[in-house]
Amino acid sequence: MRLPIPVTMANARILHPVLSLLLVVQLPVLEATHLPVIIWHGMGWSPESSDVHQHWSRMIGRLRNEIELHSYYVPKKPRKGFQFQVRSRTRKWIAVRNAAWGDHQRNKVTKLVKEDKQEHQAQIMRKMEQNPKPLNQIVNNQSKVKPGVSPLQTSGGTTATVSAAAEEVAIFYSTVFCPKECVTLSLHPLLSPTDTLQDMTVNAESVLLILLGLNTKKSPGADEITPLILKQCARSLYTSLTDLFNLSLNCSMVPMDWKCGTITPIFKGGDRSDVSNYRPVTLLPVISKVLERLVANKLTKHLEGNNILSIAQHGFRKSHSCLSNLLLTLDDWTLAIDNGNPIHACYLDMSKAFDRVNHSILLQKLKQHGVTGKLLAWLENYLMDRVIQVRVDGALSKPVAVTSGVPQGSVLGPTLFLIYANDIPNLVRCKIVLFADDIKLWASIHTSEDCVLLQEDLNALYDWSLRNKLPFNFQKCKMLNIGKCVEFTYTLGPHRLAWTTDEKDLGVWISSSLKTSLQCTAVYKRTSKILALLKRIFGRFTRQTLPSILNTYIRPTMEYAVQVWSPWLQKDIVLLQRIYHRATKLVTGLQSKLYEERIESLKLFDFCYRRIGGDLILTYNILHTPNHPLKKLFVRREPRISRTHDYLLADIEDSYLKPSVQQIDEVCAQLISDPEFANGTHMIGLSQGGLFVRALAQKCPFKTLGSIISIGGPQMGVFGVPKCRDVGLLHYCWLMEKLLSYGAYTDFVQNQ
Repeated sequence: MRLPIPVTMANARILHPVLSLLLVVQLPVLEATHLPVIIWHGMGWSPESSDVHQHWSRMIGRLRNEIELHSYYVPKKPRKGFQFQVRSRTRKWIAVRNAAWGDHQRNKVTKLVKEDKQEHQAQIMRKMEQNPKPLNQIVNNQSKVKPGVSPLQTSGGTTATVSAAAEEVAIFYSTVFCPKECVTLSLHPLLSPTDTLQDMTVNAESVLLILLGLNTKKSPGADEITPLILKQCARSLYTSLTDLFNLSLNCSMVPMDWKCGTITPIFKGGDRSDVSNYRPVTLLPVISKVLERLVANKLTKHLEGNNILSIAQHGFRKSHSCLSNLLLTLDDWTLAIDNGNPIHACYLDMSKAFDRVNHSILLQKLKQHGVTGKLLAWLENYLMDRVIQVRVDGALSKPVAVTSGVPQGSVLGPTLFLIYANDIPNLVRCKIVLFADDIKLWASIHTSEDCVLLQEDLNALYDWSLRNKLPFNFQKCKMLNIGKCVEFTYTLGPHRLAWTTDEKDLGVWISSSLKTSLQCTAVYKRTSKILALLKRIFGRFTRQTLPSILNTYIRPTMEYAVQVWSPWLQKDIVLLQRIYHRATKLVTGLQSKLYEERIESLKLFDFCYRRIGGDLILTYNILHTPNHPLKKLFVRREPRISRTHDYLLADIEDSYLKPSVQQIDEVCAQLISDPEFANGTHMIGLSQGGLFVRALAQKCPFKTLGSIISIGGPQMGVFGVPKCRDVGLLHYCWLMEKLLSYGAYTDFVQNQ
């Protein structure tokens, strides 16, 4: 008879979503370092065998048996009464209050309960860096958007049960896929036969490394094998998984269990009874994603090593991001405006692009990009016969066949889509940048011939969408005029493109004047709502918890791509500064102090200082990262003396920044002559916390520093659009590099 092991911190407590039970797995027993109960030797492994499904069935069956042997289910009991731990003293006074029915006892109990609640929240916030999930649950419970699927409107009325809702959502998602269609394109190989990627093998060390790096907070797929179990038992499983992966790659077959995705609908806004207002979040088996990671790494190395991917693509690539996409775009636009030329920009969006990728076309493009042999056959088997099921409150819908698209929620999906859309930039003559399926096409308008050229490129893109079975979403395709107005009517196929005065570009509002006031206002409104919600939930913060709150909920919004939209108008700077003013006032004991005193007491950097640090870090990354997409915007110059660094940049001619540089030289010369910085004039690595000009900030007042380097003043923002319009956007990095050349930095404060 097996004696149950008491539930401790070492045991895994995992909610079983179907049975609404709590699965308690005794990890000390399963963990290989304590008791290696899962041993695959003697199972009759035969790597030469081609029956992957049989080997997978035996392995998953054995694993489930071991988990069942060393685990048990307990009912998930809902917490009654208080949702936090209440002290025994408080419970005693609750009993006194209930017996007395007096106002005095009621008020005393209310005070005690409030203290217990604050202590509970403080404990959660103290542990937020290690486990932010409990705090997120508190915030989500207090927000207006509730999880789950409401009764949905159908042609026959309203869904009455969760099973009916799951079926309705599954039917809607199935309409997104395109029917199977074999399409043949005339494609020329991009590589010679000697440079092709024909097959691959997996080594055990790489499998173990991925297993040990799994995020244990992620949800499992349809097989219900959690990342926590795989990570804890990695040293017992990795050799068998390596054999299974190599067997799958060798015979070009993928187990059917790995092709089943479980979709959880997430409400995204609007009418809750409208099924189209739910975003599908797909969960795939974790073991399948481990192999996908290995294949994706191999594909990426092949594509990047042979320089196959277009330089215009900024999605899902190393050193590429939304920020690099936006900076390249705005730098070109500001240079055109400086020269007096308006810009016509086209924002194009494909309709359900990832779900409508044609499999036959994708396989042809894989072959064109040098992927052949067994690996191509494995990818073909990986895409075929996939199914999805929708889960709503534990109820599963019937399986729905996936006839098109790259698997959502997979690791391979983004890489496969990059290959599918890689030929788009070769079709146009105007300038173009992409982020996955978001296309941005523009031209500097000198004459009407430039408008005609832009229209021809739009025609070429529309023809590409017809050939590749990826239609555009005409409702989201817009035109933006930047600079003086030049009228022209553009069309995308049969649809006439509408003009707009502002457009949200990868999360940043871009206006026709290139002013950042609209983005600053949007950021202020969003962060104000978040701050008001946190104030309603927690009331007050301590000196220890406010930095964590800022890092988790405020700074991701305020500092997202801030190098692009950093304000230079005083009204925008003051507007954003209010967030820090209000947040620091919520700290107990600091309400009556001045803002500068609150910042100093909390050991926080001001928002303006953090923008400077972000610019310096970005500049450092650009100059020290090989093949960085933004490096071409810098022009190097040879140092005049030997005792200097190797990253000097050429001066900007005819720029209003040039007089400022002389003042910067004088300030930095005083700093480096100070004995305090004599031993610290070296470059500090970003891995130790980043670079920051705190030395400058300590030696001269911020107002003086701001006037010298034009930060936070009316002339120009950090990476902002210059008022004089005589210099490109990223040339401001040259001024930042002048600061980098002196090495007058200190490490970032740990809590930053």
